Amino acid sequence: MQVADIKTGQIVSANIPDHPAGEPWLHGIGWTPDESEVWQVSSNSDPHIYVWSMLDPMAPKLKERLSLKSERGAYWLTFDLKGDYAYVSHDETEIFNARTRTSVGLIGLSANMLEMDFMDGKISRVGDQYGIGRAASD
Repeated sequence: MQVADIKTGQIVSANIPDHPAGEPWLHGIGWTPDESEVWQVSSNSDPHIYVWSMLDPMAPKLKERLSLKSERGAYWLTFDLKGDYAYVSHDETEIFNARTRTSVGLIGLSANMLEMDFMDGKISRVGDQYGIGRAASD
């Protein structure tokens, strides 16, 4: 994983210790909505998700390695708007409780997620399949 400071152009590379062989997927990475963590898929042969602490965005720290139910790696992940759940697409879409980091179920395979929240019968917020982070800017 690499992090770039847009103002300075500085790039920081964070490496996974004991990473299995294989090319990493380039698009399987997402910020939690509060931007405190980045979750990253690895490669087609590595059935894990890597969770990085981003409390210091220019010094990512590996926090945890989560195992997928699949024997293959994932290719996409995203979060619901509140950050309660992570949706990880591999053979199926595996749902993780993002707070406890436990797998809570499987749904059909899809990287195309759309969340619509309603208030008083009207759409109040919409999320999509991109784990872009949603913290308010200072």
